[in-house]
Amino acid sequence: MPWVRGRYMMRRYHYVYWILGIFQLEKWIMNPVHEQLPDCRLLWVDARPESLDPVQRLLKTHRITVRCVPDFEAALGQVQTWVPHILLLDYGRSATGMHYETFVYEELPLVDPYGAGGQLFDNPWRYMATPILLAAGGLPATVPGYVTPHLTRVAYFLPKPCDVSHLVQRVRDILRIPSLGLTLDPHRRRVWIQGTSHSLSPRELDILRLLAHSHPEPLTAPQLVQRLRDEKGIRTNEAKVRVDIHHIRQILETVPAKPRLLCNEGHGYFLSHKPAWHAA
Repeated sequence: MPWVRGRYMMRRYHYVYWILGIFQLEKWIMNPVHEQLPDCRLLWVDARPESLDPVQRLLKTHRITVRCVPDFEAALGQVQTWVPHILLLDYGRSATGMHYETFVYEELPLVDPYGAGGQLFDNPWRYMATPILLAAGGLPATVPGYVTPHLTRVAYFLPKPCDVSHLVQRVRDILRIPSLGLTLDPHRRRVWIQGTSHSLSPRELDILRLLAHSHPEPLTAPQLVQRLRDEKGIRTNEAKVRVDIHHIRQILETVPAKPRLLCNEGHGYFLSHKPAWHAA
């Protein structure tokens, strides 16, 4: 009878969804790196931020949000209301506004959210003062000793233009974000994540290899098609590339619908982590 058949089909799909749910739970337990990270905030103080878009894309995959303000006066308000976890400060001297030295040594200690009684005082990184990344270009970046007196207060110094991968790594170090341990082995067609081996097709490995070499810059589906043809002699199309990427995510991602490894923020596909290469 139709109603009996309907009840049977509903029960059957119920078991299928239950099994899939258990499978996703097992993946979450075995690979919980991304899903248990707190959302973090980075405040970028720079009148002319460089490479901000790729930095935002990469940090977003680590659950880190970036805000940019043009001067230290605006930064003080953000420290009090937005409460950033990290400050990225450009060592610039304003003709009319607040200087770097005034902000760091006189104003910031009064509102520091990591300080005693501050909103971030009980933080998982056990910091007592806001970590600072100091960036500088031109004369401060090239003349030895120009910014040396301030390096005791900062976590890292970054010459401008900032290398995106280097900046991302510094932020991950400060916030102690665990690494995925991503390793590619094209010869054996294997991918390792946190010591677990996964098998992919040759074309899927080639896609990861292209994204690894392009890191942190994204590649669109047409660009991947072009490079597969030019570098590997593989004739494919955009639809097949997107199917390959979907399959890669099904195998490697903890939650494929919310990718944290093979990402796309509207500018093309990119890897959130730069992989290592397995020695042949």
